[in-house]
Amino acid sequence: MTRSARWACLVLGLWASAWEATAAAQPRAATLTHAVKKGDTLELLAAEYYGDRRDAIFIRVENGITRPRPLRPGERLRIPMDREITASAGDTLASLAKAHLGDERRAPLLAEVNKLSAGASLAAGQTLRIPFFISHLVTAKDTLANLAATYLGSSRRAEVLAAYNFVPNAALTPGATIIIPIYQVHLSDARRPAPDPASRARQENHAAMQKRASERLPDARAAWEAGNYAAAKKALTDLDIDYLDTAKAVDVAILLGSVEIAFGKPDEALALFRRALSRAPHHLLRAYQSSPKICAVWKQAGGAIDRKR
Repeated sequence: MTRSARWACLVLGLWASAWEATAAAQPRAATLTHAVKKGDTLELLAAEYYGDRRDAIFIRVENGITRPRPLRPGERLRIPMDREITASAGDTLASLAKAHLGDERRAPLLAEVNKLSAGASLAAGQTLRIPFFISHLVTAKDTLANLAATYLGSSRRAEVLAAYNFVPNAALTPGATIIIPIYQVHLSDARRPAPDPASRARQENHAAMQKRASERLPDARAAWEAGNYAAAKKALTDLDIDYLDTAKAVDVAILLGSVEIAFGKPDEALALFRRALSRAPHHLLRAYQSSPKICAVWKQAGGAIDRKR
């Protein structure tokens, strides 16, 4: 199954019960401004900003250029651009889809664009790409298939447009607006704006926490297995779980929670286990690797136990 087909199946499956007859709200597309110079053409600008002359259609549509014409020096054009955003603590695919794509039900698109599973949790400082979009006024001749062919490169991507716009069937209403997410086109790195200072700080903290966790976890596990619980706790206490990718966040939270149980602090362990499960709700604790006390608190937190060896 192709990437676009997988995306369509996933999105349609999740949104089938939520289709609506009209497109949902969509925030204004992000753009750069280009001041036309002598010799500029839409094709040359597409090559400059996207790396492909064939993507001139997106600049043309964004600027309402309906017929071929020479560009005028000094004319200012809007260049649609995909964006990179940096997650904050507590962000989810659904919350970011609502903020940047206009509807939390578009989270599957956001996951697919960023090569994440639909239920993935996000680390603070994690970078995600937000595609740009085209707003198209439907005419009597339009179909989802021909719009997908024109803007997405294949009529087989019609299902993506249906899902994104919550359209219950292939019929379009003339005069309505359909939103077309342009997920296959990327702004060139040379033209991409630098992240703002707060985003940069979160990115750097994320990278630093990931590196620190990779270095500390082996020693913490060794200390735990040797019964040196104080050393295990010391190795992990200053790690910020919010800034760790899911696998490391869960490992750190479970190990720290186990240490707290060894110190006779089940309430602290319960809070840590709940944090682990908030990042990975289906994570199984292996019974043969954990004590009955640890398993009991894990179950209290809402976690399941794997009793197989």
